[in-house]
Amino acid sequence: MTCRGLTMLKRLTAMTLASMLMGSGAQAAATIYGEPGVAISKSYSFFKLTDGDLLVSFLGATAGYTSYLGVIVDGVDLGLGLSNEDRRGTTKNFGFVDAGSSILFYLDVETTGQRYFSSPGLNGDGLNHLFAGFYGGGNRIGGKWFQRGNYAAIGFEDMEGGGDNDYDDARFIAQEVGLVEDAPEPAAWAMMIMGFGLVGAAARRRRKTA
Repeated sequence: MTCRGLTMLKRLTAMTLASMLMGSGAQAAATIYGEPGVAISKSYSFFKLTDGDLLVSFLGATAGYTSYLGVIVDGVDLGLGLSNEDRRGTTKNFGFVDAGSSILFYLDVETTGQRYFSSPGLNGDGLNHLFAGFYGGGNRIGGKWFQRGNYAAIGFEDMEGGGDNDYDDARFIAQEVGLVEDAPEPAAWAMMIMGFGLVGAAARRRRKTA
């Protein structure tokens, strides 16, 4: 597949996710885990919904450890940005990201030297250290106004072995980022979409020859 074809598939994936979000109605809250103490077993996949800068904002933290948020896009580490000691509402621009690009978040815990990824399989203890939900905007955070839109809200647990499983040790929102629970990786999404297209084309050919 050409680079142009792959880019079109990625954008189609993003458009599909965006329509799913609009259909479900992004929630205004959904930023804090509601069952502290209960470990989350599911995983999340994140995608950029539109072409543009990847803007991530700090929501707050309850941790005693110092940590920093990092972002990996399509396998490229964009480095560390926000700290859990920043002012609420502080926003970091991680740079331009194409629609449909895969996004992996991680928390670099300076105090313990541990790093926890949004994909449980990459964590040393094999556990999920992240809770995610939708945030619809339309209110102020730390005095800063966030317009209505599609945001992924994420919260990390920063202790090895799961800690207290409250997933609010460091919380952030990522603008124009969609999430899918227990979803296949983006490459698999692209292959499935392409497969659906091939099945449809084959069906159309059968109808013409019948």
